[in-house]
Amino acid sequence: MADITVGLVMPATNTTLEPELRAWFPCPIRKIAVLGAMTSARTPLMPEVANWFGIVAPAKTPESVVAKLSSALDAALASAELQSTFRARGVDLITHSPTGFVRFISDELARWSGTVANAKIDLN
Repeated sequence: MADITVGLVMPATNTTLEPELRAWFPCPIRKIAVLGAMTSARTPLMPEVANWFGIVAPAKTPESVVAKLSSALDAALASAELQSTFRARGVDLITHSPTGFVRFISDELARWSGTVANAKIDLN
């Protein structure tokens, strides 16, 4: 928080919160990247930093349970109301099948594990 307050680090957010950030933190805000897979119309020259989140189940969860949860989530995420809410906040929804999400996570781990090891990043 101290680094944010003195302007060394900006909290990760999308550009829709910029007015609130300026009110909360009177220091100058220096943007370094846009979170997301594509640049925002408000920040067309900023580099992108892709981000994602997902829902996972405990190991050994029966496939039938995973399939039922996945189906319910897909239906919710397909609703016009939820799509509109996310879009208004600058979030693009992309869904994966359970198998596709496992593959995505594996690819991300492979992609970043060397960087994390070389930088000696520790979870503590």
